[in-house]
Amino acid sequence: MKLLHKSQKFYFRLLLGVLVVWTVLTLPIMQYVVQEYVDETLHSDMMNTLDRVQKESSTASLSLLNSSHYSIQKIYKLKYQQVQYKDTMLYNRSEQELVPYRQISRDFEIHSQPYRLTLRKSMLEYDDLLIGILLTELILVLLLLGGMYLVNRKLLQKIWKPFYETLQATHNYRLSNDQELKLADTEIDEFDDLNRVIEGMLQRIQKDYKQLKQFTENASHEIQTPLSIIQSRLELLLQQSDALEEEQMQWMGEAYNATGRLSRLNRALLLLTKIENNQFPETQNLDLSQKLEAFIRQWTDLIGDKQLSIITDIQPGVQVPMNEDLAGILMRNLLSNAVKHNVSDGSIHIRLDSDHLEIKNTGEVSDWDPQSYFDRFQKGKADSSSLGLGLSIIQAICDLYDFDIHYEVENGWHIFNIEFSLVT
Repeated sequence: MKLLHKSQKFYFRLLLGVLVVWTVLTLPIMQYVVQEYVDETLHSDMMNTLDRVQKESSTASLSLLNSSHYSIQKIYKLKYQQVQYKDTMLYNRSEQELVPYRQISRDFEIHSQPYRLTLRKSMLEYDDLLIGILLTELILVLLLLGGMYLVNRKLLQKIWKPFYETLQATHNYRLSNDQELKLADTEIDEFDDLNRVIEGMLQRIQKDYKQLKQFTENASHEIQTPLSIIQSRLELLLQQSDALEEEQMQWMGEAYNATGRLSRLNRALLLLTKIENNQFPETQNLDLSQKLEAFIRQWTDLIGDKQLSIITDIQPGVQVPMNEDLAGILMRNLLSNAVKHNVSDGSIHIRLDSDHLEIKNTGEVSDWDPQSYFDRFQKGKADSSSLGLGLSIIQAICDLYDFDIHYEVENGWHIFNIEFSLVT
C-alpha cells in the first residue's frame, strides 16, 4: 500500500471514529433537551389548567377536561402535593398503535374534595424530529467525510509530489550513463534532506563504479597480455616435439589448453563487463533477417558434421535497433548453443518475425531449472568444455535492450524465445 493511501486511510478512520463518538454522545443530549422542553411545557400547562379548574369548579366543567391529554379523577386523599413526571404508553387511534407519552400529575382540592389532575403530551412527534435530525446529521457527516477525503487527497498529492518526482528520477537514473543526478529543490525540509542524501550516495556509488570499471578493464587487459605470451611460448615448445619426451608433450598440451581456456574466460568476462557498463552505445536499425541468414550459412558445415536438420522461417526485412557487434554475439551464441548441445540426427528450428526470435533444438533433458542456465558458470555437464558464460552474455544483451528472453524445455525441445520490446 502506498504511503499516501495509508496516511489517508489513517486520517479517514480517525475522523470517522471521532464523528461516530460525537453522534453517539449527541443523541442522549438531544433526548435530554427534548424531555426538558416537554416537561416545562407540561408544567406550564398544568399551572394554567389548575387556575382554570379552580375558577370553573363545577363538576360539569371538570368532566369536560377528560381526554387523552387531560384527565381529572376523584381520589380518597391527597398523595402528590408536588408535580410527578412519568413516561407511559397509550393507544393512539390515529396511529393505531401504542404511542409513548410524557405525563405530569398533581393532586388538589376543590370544595374539600381531593382530585388528581394528569396532563399528557405525545412524544411521537419529537421522536420523529430526533430521527429527522439524526438522518440530517448523518447526511452532513457523510458529505463532510467525502469532502474532506477529496480535499485531503488533493492536498497530500501536492505535498508528496516532490517525493514521487525524486522517486521517479532515482528510478530512471543509470550509472552507465555517466551523468550526475540533480534533484530539484522543494519547499519541504525533509524532502530536501532526502534529496541531498540520495545525491551524495549516488555520487559515491558512481565514483566506486568508475573505479571498479577501470580496474576490471585494466585487469582483463593485463591478464590477457601474459596469457598470450605463455600461449605463444607453449606453441614454440610444442613445435619442438623431437626434443621433448611424450610425458612432457602431454604436460605441455595440458598447459596450452588451460591457458587457452583461461584466455577465452578472460575475454568472455571482459565482454560481459563491457555489456553491463553499456560500452556499446552505437545502435542502428539492423536488418536482423539478413544477419541471421548469414550466420546460418557460416554454421552449415558444422551442422552437417553433426547430421542435424535445420528448418527456418525467417521473415524478410526485420529491423531491430541495436549494436551490430552485440547482435552478432547474440545470434552466434544462440546458434552455437543449439548446435553444441544437440543430439545426433537432431533438429534445429529457427523462426524470426518483427516481434520475436525463436530458436529451438532437440537435446538431452536435464532436471535443472531452465532459468538457472542464465547464471554465470552454469553448465549442463560438469566435464563440459563450455565456460558457462554463453547464456549469461545473451541475458546481458537482452537486458541492455529491454528484450524479454524465455527458455523452456518441452517434449525434448530446448526453446529460446526473445521478444523485441523496442522494435521500431
